[in-house]
Amino acid sequence: MKDAEREPAKRLPLFEGLPASCVDYLLETATVRRVVPGTILFREGDPAEHVHIVMSGIIEISQMQGRRDCGVLMFTGGDIFMTAAALFDEPYLTSARALTLSRLLVLEGARLRREACTSSPLAMRICQLMAGQWRMAVRHILDLKCRSAPERLAAFLLRLVDDSPFSDTAELPIPKRHLASRVGMTAETLSRTLQLLADNGLHVRGNRILVKDRPKIEKFCGPDPYPDRSETSLGVFAL
Repeated sequence: MKDAEREPAKRLPLFEGLPASCVDYLLETATVRRVVPGTILFREGDPAEHVHIVMSGIIEISQMQGRRDCGVLMFTGGDIFMTAAALFDEPYLTSARALTLSRLLVLEGARLRREACTSSPLAMRICQLMAGQWRMAVRHILDLKCRSAPERLAAFLLRLVDDSPFSDTAELPIPKRHLASRVGMTAETLSRTLQLLADNGLHVRGNRILVKDRPKIEKFCGPDPYPDRSETSLGVFAL
């Protein structure tokens, strides 16, 4: 790893609060990988030999079934993913693909596993990150159980707006076909549903999300089945 890459890597959530010797050991054989949109990082069933951490960009994990994808989560800057597979030497359950230009820190799975067995701070940090991702997974399950597909889409887009630095507007960071996969609908259904959302105060024009009637679209979304959004405090930033 180049010296210019080492300092940004050390600031990733995984390494927060860890002894310098532990961080140096993990980074000794690490690499930084830059990928273009559409790059497949690994496929379901592949041996989990590495652990990936997103430094920038968006990575989607999904199950690929021919031409149809079933999106699971989208990881953004700071997120580590598929950690358990590498820790316990299991095959990947899903595939991972870059949705945008992305930069990743790639750690050796065996090295992380060895260090976690001897370093309690590292083991606890991994537990914290995995706990945050579990909370995120529970949120998705509750979303699927408690909301219709149009309500899920509206809530997801509204969350992007709320996380944006701009008032009542945001840029859609992913292609619309992956947006459809993320909320569990087909691309054809997405087009019709976006018109329904426009009738309820939220518009998508190209890649721009615009909220014109917040009370109306919030009412359309219904009560949030899991309103507490504290995963970022655990080092998880997934969409």
